[in-house]
Amino acid sequence: MAKRLWVCGIIAAGCSNGAKMNPPDGDVVNPFPGGTIALGKCGYSVTTREGAAVPVLGTPMLGSDPKPWGIHLGLAADPTQSMVVSWRTQDDTTLATTVQFGVGDKIDQTVDGLTFAYETQNRAPVQIHETHLCNLLPNTTYSYRVGGKDGQGQEAWSAMSQFHTAPSKAQGDPQVVIALIGDTRGNYPLWGQMLQKAWMLAAPDLILFSGDAVTFGTFQSEWDDYFTQAEPVLRRVPMLIAHGNHDLNAVNFFSQFAMPGDEAYYGIDYGPMHLTVANDTPSPVSDLQTIGAAFLEKDFTVSESATWKFLLHHRPMYSAAVAHGGDMTILKSWGPIVDQHKIDMVFNGHDHNYERTKPMRAELVKSTPAEGTTYVVAGSAGAPLYTNGNGAWTAVSKKNYNLVILRVKVASLEMTAYDDQGNTLDTFTINK
Repeated sequence: MAKRLWVCGIIAAGCSNGAKMNPPDGDVVNPFPGGTIALGKCGYSVTTREGAAVPVLGTPMLGSDPKPWGIHLGLAADPTQSMVVSWRTQDDTTLATTVQFGVGDKIDQTVDGLTFAYETQNRAPVQIHETHLCNLLPNTTYSYRVGGKDGQGQEAWSAMSQFHTAPSKAQGDPQVVIALIGDTRGNYPLWGQMLQKAWMLAAPDLILFSGDAVTFGTFQSEWDDYFTQAEPVLRRVPMLIAHGNHDLNAVNFFSQFAMPGDEAYYGIDYGPMHLTVANDTPSPVSDLQTIGAAFLEKDFTVSESATWKFLLHHRPMYSAAVAHGGDMTILKSWGPIVDQHKIDMVFNGHDHNYERTKPMRAELVKSTPAEGTTYVVAGSAGAPLYTNGNGAWTAVSKKNYNLVILRVKVASLEMTAYDDQGNTLDTFTINK
């Protein structure tokens, strides 16, 4: 898994202020080169990108205001056995990175996590706290709190919260509930309200975000608003996110979310589905047709036996919206791979409206979902709405703020799209 931090505990106290250290020979050391830390108990490593420090284990040090905030859950590995908890503290100098947790209402286990900082525009570096919980029980509710202690015994902890791990394939056919949402830039209170609406409507097990969290991915103030509004739900439900063009491939984006693989292209099993996530606005853009296409081919191949196969990326191949419409470059590069591997559904954002296609294969409308892929644009939970439209491929098209709830079992998928008031926009079912 790729991301971000540094060696404050190794280099020098106070490194978190971002000052460059000058060694004896006069060469300037970059405190934000990116780097890797191995998590032996979890069996994988965490890598930060350039612009972030090397990740290190947390230390018992509390800053001037160590109150945790922006707590949110992510996934980096098998969701039946693991969970990642990320957060900030008010002071951005605290280095204690501890999670106390346990089954049910208990908090009888303790794990110290990793921490790192990343540089930002026009402000001090941001310190991230990220703790990976591994060897968990599948389909189990855990309680937890985050924070830590200092060397003098002072403590700072968040309020208690809970999460639930994914079911294993050995546990029969439990229903998995997934929320799809995206394009929140510019209206973070609405984003928070719509997350709360998703929670009230369905209490999802997993949230999929279709990209464009903020207007400018390098502006930390927007990210602060984003996580402030999202915390009440994201501290309970893990979220996986696709990169959007407004996220700018910024170090802020990759540092603040915990995701599998390199965090730009990754695949993960959750219940009866395999989810593939791809970056359709990479830097350089040529990666779309090289790295992106090769990744899709590889991930679709290794997940061929999955009951349900979903693809999440930002810019839609099929869209009748006036503002952007379908992206022909992506359609020509990725569409044949989606067709070859008979992906069930593709989820997008980018156009700020709701649209579901008829089943599509080789750019032609098919009669049933068994014969083609259904594409869904869930494109505004805050960003300004765009005028919708209708194409030959369009089954439903609405100019509304929207979120989608999917209820997935081995033999059936039920999808309902809602507006921001909880009114139904669309319903759709696939049986296998």
